[in-house]
Order: sequence, then structure tokens, then C-alpha cells
Amino acid sequence: MQATAAFPEKPHAGEEHRSALVVILTVVVALLLGLALRTAVEGRSTSYSNSGAGVSLNYPAAWIRANSGESTLLSASDPRSPTAFASTFSLRTRAVPQGQTLNDVATGWRLSRSNALAEFSDLGARDTTFGGRRAIRLHYAYVAPAPGGAGMALLPVVVEAYDTIVVAGDRALIFTTASDADHSDEYAARFNTILSSVKMSGK
Repeated sequence: MQATAAFPEKPHAGEEHRSALVVILTVVVALLLGLALRTAVEGRSTSYSNSGAGVSLNYPAAWIRANSGESTLLSASDPRSPTAFASTFSLRTRAVPQGQTLNDVATGWRLSRSNALAEFSDLGARDTTFGGRRAIRLHYAYVAPAPGGAGMALLPVVVEAYDTIVVAGDRALIFTTASDADHSDEYAARFNTILSSVKMSGK
């Protein structure tokens, strides 16, 4: 007697539909959990304070802080920036010669930026209030060179930046935000959160 091969029964349409729904729901839940985790991580912040400069602020905990120098008090960059240029917040200070005004400081800083940055483009300046003080906000763009490295063929990046300048006693504080110009809108809220956290003491 010849054996007859047995084949599994084809699932009913209803069973296939339920299986598809289970897969879809599993994927949706995983995505929502991932989004919630990412939001929680991005929502954490690290505090920075410099008593000598009379300033304190918060920046995203996931951002990487670079070594500071004599005039650069703080520089923190987003390691998950979407392009070769890492979106960065920095705080600098510089001495204000006796007799110079905020306008003089802003003019001198704009000149130094134009000399230091490639393809510098002045996009304007305006008076504003920052931390309860009069401030001047500079808006400009420049071209950042592509990072080097073997086998890398990255193109230079057009960077859009803002400098908010205030004078506190005999020092000027310069708060800079910079990101790839194509992604500046994506970082506007994060930069505003950092700037909104700034507290300054002294005159």
C-alpha cells in the first residue's frame, strides 16, 4: 500500500488576519517604547556653573562636552547630529576694554568671526534682551571643512550660527549655537531650551 503524504492545512483567512494584527501591534508597541525611551534620554540635562563668570545653565546630558580653553568656558555637541557637522552650543568670554560698549564688543566679535571662519556670511544683527540684560544677537553662516580620515569623502558643511552677546562688568559673555544650515530648524527648540536655562549674576 502506497503512503499518502500529509500536508498541513492552510490557515483560515481569519487566523492570518489575527496573526498580522499581532505582528503590527508588536511593532507599534516597540516603536512607542523606543520613542518614549529616546524622549526620556533627550529630556535629561547636565548642569554647568562658572562662579568666576557668574553664569550657570543646563545642556542635554547626552551631548559630549569638549575640553574648554581660556576663552571658551563650555562647548557641548550632539553626537547624534544628522550630518558631519555636530550641532554645538558654546559659551565664550572675553575682556571688555574700559570705555567700550556692547555695540563695540559686538562689532569686534563680528570682525573676528569673519576673519576666522571660511566663507563667512553676515546674516544680520539685532538688539534683544537676554537674562534680563540688553544683548545683541548676531546671525551668520560659514563653511565648515569636512572631517578628515582615511577613506572619508565627505563634503564641507554650510553652518548656520547665532551669537548672543551680553556685557557683565568688565567681561563679555558670548553664547553660540551652531548647526548644519539644512537642519537648523530641527535644533531650534533644543538651543532655545539651553538659552532659556541660562542664569547670570553680577552687574
